[in-house]
Amino acid sequence: MRVPPEILAPAGDFTCLQAAIDAGADAVYFGLGTFNMRARSGVNFKVEDLPEIARRCGERVRRYLTLNAIMFEGELETVEKTIIAAKPYVDAFIVSDWGVISLCKKHGARFHVSTQMSTSNSAAVRFLAEQGAERVVLARECTLAEVSAIGEKVRRWDGEITHPLTTSPSHPIEIE
Repeated sequence: MRVPPEILAPAGDFTCLQAAIDAGADAVYFGLGTFNMRARSGVNFKVEDLPEIARRCGERVRRYLTLNAIMFEGELETVEKTIIAAKPYVDAFIVSDWGVISLCKKHGARFHVSTQMSTSNSAAVRFLAEQGAERVVLARECTLAEVSAIGEKVRRWDGEITHPLTTSPSHPIEIE
């Protein structure tokens, strides 16, 4: 069964968020402060913006908070507070750090694995699935043939694998 593509758009501020919603995006991803790969873009939301983001997106547009930067020891407490504060307002967190995965699991927060984690084989996808990942975006370095081969090997996982160059996720698969 083929899964329809999810139109996922970045939203760095309310203007971009509204444009994505108006253009028909199925989901948006955004960062708060410094814990995402777009932190240096100069534009990010604040924790206080989360209720308004959720209100604008409503039930139709899914919201993913990126926590996909390298997290250092001195940042973990703040990251954990961010997860707790954001969880009611987001559908999942996009992560690339094992410590952040641990914190998501601790607080029952859904998470997707970012391409920044450089997942490039079926063993890693299976392991991440066992940790609770609902989606794994494979490493940019994977060829489409490798993406297909990984998809075949993890066919029974009830989650998604995607690649930054693909237009849709692989079909849902379940891990035995």
